[in-house]
Amino acid sequence: MTRAPPPQDKDAAARIGGPLRNALAVAMLILIALVLAAGVGWRYWRNGEARQSQRPPASAALATAERPFTLVDPTGRPVTDRDFRGKFMLIYFGYSACADHCPTMLMTAAGALKALGSRASQVQPIFITVDPAHDTPAIVGRYASKFSPRILGLTGSPSQIESVEKAYGVQTLFRHTGPEAGAYVIDHPSGFYLVGPDGRFITELQADGGPDDLAARIQRLL
Repeated sequence: MTRAPPPQDKDAAARIGGPLRNALAVAMLILIALVLAAGVGWRYWRNGEARQSQRPPASAALATAERPFTLVDPTGRPVTDRDFRGKFMLIYFGYSACADHCPTMLMTAAGALKALGSRASQVQPIFITVDPAHDTPAIVGRYASKFSPRILGLTGSPSQIESVEKAYGVQTLFRHTGPEAGAYVIDHPSGFYLVGPDGRFITELQADGGPDDLAARIQRLL
């Protein structure tokens, strides 16, 4: 004979169902809270990205600012950037013991001055050494003038050179190439820095195209 199933205890079912429903409700609330938090976080991140993209680069303020310096000319006389107001400064950083790159760039600058013709009078080319320990005023003066009497060589104390390098964002690296005292190279930038007659930085100029190309780039900015 088949035994009939025992009658269900409705109170017991209610006792079990209540906590289950409560647990499901809590889980749903937690899930909703997580979704909302994720949405808020995503919007915050996107807004942060937008704010970051709208900020000018760190160099933007520097690009429009004056870049002051105090250095020494070939006669030993102190000079500052303000001594060149009214002219465009075409600045190149290098050193007299540079094997090939500096001579090439200074010959390019000299050729560009010739290509500019009468407009070259608006430009003061300046060679600033990154090797103050070796490049005395006399040495840097003789070196720069070999390429053109128009190119002014400037040097200074190590702290003065460090200051002007910082002002122009110039990074250099001194590397020994042998045990001898003069066996070294200094890595440095390969471009020119053009500064306006008001002392404000205009732009960096590459000279890969030779003297005529550099002259054309300068002339467009005069």
